[in-house]
Amino acid sequence: LPAPIAKRLKGGEITIADGEGRNGVFLAEQGLDVLAMDISPTALAKSRALAKERGVALRTELADLATWNWPSAAFDVVVAIFFQFCTPAERTQVFANIKRVLKPGGLL
Repeated sequence: LPAPIAKRLKGGEITIADGEGRNGVFLAEQGLDVLAMDISPTALAKSRALAKERGVALRTELADLATWNWPSAAFDVVVAIFFQFCTPAERTQVFANIKRVLKPGGLL
């Protein structure tokens, strides 16, 4: 997201399939409360290291998009980073879960 757009966001954000955290850390640098989620413990370790290096808070969660317990209406913004390798059926389920996890009026 360009910085001017990111600055208009507020609330709780989740970055799904965030990989090594560049996007989640960028949003945290904009003052957002970010939960970065990924299936790779190595990627999440790099996310935490990048957040520390940049001096921002970043919450991380090790999770598989297909089996994660998606909470209802929990986030103001969902940023979907790197899940295009899901099968078509998995993508359908991920999008349904994104819809569920967004608060009313939330932004994908």
